[in-house]
Amino acid sequence: MSVRACLEAVLGSEPARVIDAVASCTLTVDEAMKLLRQAHAADVRRELDGAFASQGGLLHAVFLGLRRRQVDAADHADNATTALAAAALDEDSPALMAALGTFEPNARMALVDESPQGVDAFSRASIERTALFFHDGGAVRCAQYLVDHRHELTNARRVQFLARRSIERIVAEAELQLAKLFSLGAVEGFVAELRVAALREIVETGDLLTPPPDANGRPSFSLGLSLIGRPELVADAPPDARPYRVAQQLAAMARRSLAESSLEEAALPRSGRLLVANSLLAQLTAPWAHLRPRRTPGAVVLDLCGKS
Repeated sequence: MSVRACLEAVLGSEPARVIDAVASCTLTVDEAMKLLRQAHAADVRRELDGAFASQGGLLHAVFLGLRRRQVDAADHADNATTALAAAALDEDSPALMAALGTFEPNARMALVDESPQGVDAFSRASIERTALFFHDGGAVRCAQYLVDHRHELTNARRVQFLARRSIERIVAEAELQLAKLFSLGAVEGFVAELRVAALREIVETGDLLTPPPDANGRPSFSLGLSLIGRPELVADAPPDARPYRVAQQLAAMARRSLAESSLEEAALPRSGRLLVANSLLAQLTAPWAHLRPRRTPGAVVLDLCGKS
């Protein structure tokens, strides 16, 4: 497939088509950077900058296409990360830097010399060295973004590893709960059907769910934490917050909670408000409420009002 076909897919604003087109195309670094910039510009126009492909994000779709292409080609170099980092460096764009941190929080860059010490230093590249890499390349704003967000980016690997272990338990329990529900006979009623659909999505995606807030005023909430006895999380977000961004923030907070033994250790911002999602969550999670320890709430409302 040609570069033009990739650009046409981006202009068509169809993430699935973009992923397939990019994965089928052999691109130079310059062509990949151009495609990433076009996709990001399209996301900004549609107010979806930083959104995942599943949320309509075209930049992430190009990123996933580049990654799939390298897997199909059995190339161990991370071309997707390299191309997005190069685009951020070339434009000194904190927005592209933020997208890289969202799509691949483990991404690190460093200058490498020809000595063995240089290669070893690259393998242990830190956020500070990555910031220096961008600063030396003239991308001062990108470097500042990394400095400002160094704590969350540095902690990303630990959170990712620990959360993954817990998510595997969540998926396994979702499979068990599905089997139990169907062993009881037909599934009837809105809540029962929604429960089954949610459990199936957890199993199929291999992840917990954080649907965005809807137009009817229902807030974003997690679904899956209760399967391992944890409270679900509900987002108390500003009414003008972008739905996909709220869902992203809540997903990140859910992973932080899984990486710690308690919500207090995860230092998640609590809200004092009671939101309507609590009632729906109680109904959805009722069949496995017994998995929750005594005095553990079914849901906790988090304050996202201070988040961008």
